[in-house]
Amino acid sequence: MTLSQELYDQLNQLDLKKARRSKVDQFQREIIFLRQNKLTYSKIKSWLKKEKNLDISISQLAHCVNVRWKNEAY
Repeated sequence: MTLSQELYDQLNQLDLKKARRSKVDQFQREIIFLRQNKLTYSKIKSWLKKEKNLDISISQLAHCVNVRWKNEAY
């Protein structure tokens, strides 16, 4: 057995946790649409609070947009 096959087998045996989902993940498309239409994070935060009854910090919202969702196709 090659080293790469051994490592692959060991990785498959590990109980790797899935990435923790954010409470805003379900609104990703809407948030991306709003950002593409030049809404600020503050205004998106207000929209989420009013329309979706969801309270999130501006920094967490920005993190989702700029880091977590950066390479995903919309």
